[in-house]
Amino acid sequence: MPEKNSVFISSTAQDGKIATQLAEQLHARGVPVFFDRHEISLGASWQDEIEKALEGASTFVFLVSPNFLQSKWALFESGVALGRAAKEQDVTLIPVMLPGATPGDMPSPLRSWQAIDAKHSTPEQLASQLAEAFQRTAVRF
Repeated sequence: MPEKNSVFISSTAQDGKIATQLAEQLHARGVPVFFDRHEISLGASWQDEIEKALEGASTFVFLVSPNFLQSKWALFESGVALGRAAKEQDVTLIPVMLPGATPGDMPSPLRSWQAIDAKHSTPEQLASQLAEAFQRTAVRF
């Protein structure tokens, strides 16, 4: 079951390696993360679990790549997060630009959120940058 006030990592299967490494690095730093490949138990409805996590997360990290931009499910997740951010002040959205993507490629509403350029970052460097940003902006878990 997703943890309330966690970080929701939105990515595609094609970007699974970096997403998995990022989730592991954030977990190691004590950041509660919902990452579907780690958090959904065998036999559970993945759609139900993802929807619960989308409703319970306080922070959304979008791993934006050409694959992400072509994924209807990733765009659905970003739409849910944008809707929550429009209604709730304590929701944080962080687009992370992976190789092959630019801020101009993102859906228009997501472009208004400050992105991280991670095209040359390792998952460990990205996790450090995110953890520092969470601490600096007083993101609560």
